[in-house]
Amino acid sequence: MNRTLLVYLFLIVSISAGYSQSTSLEKAQQALAEIGEVNFTFKAETQAQFKEMIQFLSISHKHVDQKKLEVEAYANQETFNKFLQYGLDFEVLSSKPNFDPHKSASTKSTQAWDTTWDAYPTYTEYVAKMNYYATTYPSICSLQTIGTTVNGRSLFVLKISDNVSSDEAEPEFFYSSSMHGDELAGFPLMIRLIDYLLTNYGSDTEVDNLVNNLEIFICPNANPDGSYDAGDGPGDDPNLIDSPIRANANGQDLNRNYPDNQNIGRINGNGGNTSRLHFESTNNHYEPETEAFMKFEESRNIVLAANFHGGVELVNYPYDNTYNQHVDHDYFEYISVEYA
Repeated sequence: MNRTLLVYLFLIVSISAGYSQSTSLEKAQQALAEIGEVNFTFKAETQAQFKEMIQFLSISHKHVDQKKLEVEAYANQETFNKFLQYGLDFEVLSSKPNFDPHKSASTKSTQAWDTTWDAYPTYTEYVAKMNYYATTYPSICSLQTIGTTVNGRSLFVLKISDNVSSDEAEPEFFYSSSMHGDELAGFPLMIRLIDYLLTNYGSDTEVDNLVNNLEIFICPNANPDGSYDAGDGPGDDPNLIDSPIRANANGQDLNRNYPDNQNIGRINGNGGNTSRLHFESTNNHYEPETEAFMKFEESRNIVLAANFHGGVELVNYPYDNTYNQHVDHDYFEYISVEYA
């Protein structure tokens, strides 16, 4: 009798585990069909497997435990299929961010800009406001479109400096945000920084010192296709932030689409390879957004830059794709602590 009971219990557990994974797979495929990416957690079996898998998955900083081999990751269809080949259990997280579309500001005239800063701008308002700053403060502000996204949205970089039409021998600072389209805190904060610098110039000594002695470049949103992804639900609006995704419109994590310092390569202006390229993304070419930012940064002499993400409080040091301590570790730690 006891032996029979054990057999039944084993069958129930096996069926439950199989059903759980079947349900997880269905949820994953649904997310991929709806928004082109899936957010999930899993546990690797070995350190070697852990290190191998994080090379092709887009890893979230919200949860990575190298000792327990637990990871939260994002994947597109191709990288998720590759993950499935390992046969590991996984759990799908929310397939769609819970953003209230009412938290997106309705389109206003540029003269009636809402400075309560309690809502995300619509895409229309974002475009209008960036142009408004350039036309309202032409002596200290200029707007450049450095490229377009997969879906044809503009990649804006706004320059603030006292002689904005000239390239002076001044330190160049570059700030950008939201290359992961669903990490949005920095997006309105960058717009607010622009607004603060422009509206306080001439009346605030600290602002005057910054604008007069630096060339400041700000890109509030480096992945507008991801932030304004419309999804396929009823009422989804590509002008509102209501279902943002991490990747760009091609399903590529832009933060994994650059050459790294382990194997530096570059596509030259004629489209030929200058050396063997290393890609963590799966499509083996630069996305339009990546290409635009690399060309922009190559055209400048940027001495310090910050790229704002969201989801966890941390500072990524440069060249953090290895576990070896950087030769300038003390300096990076100093400026990170000062910033924090």
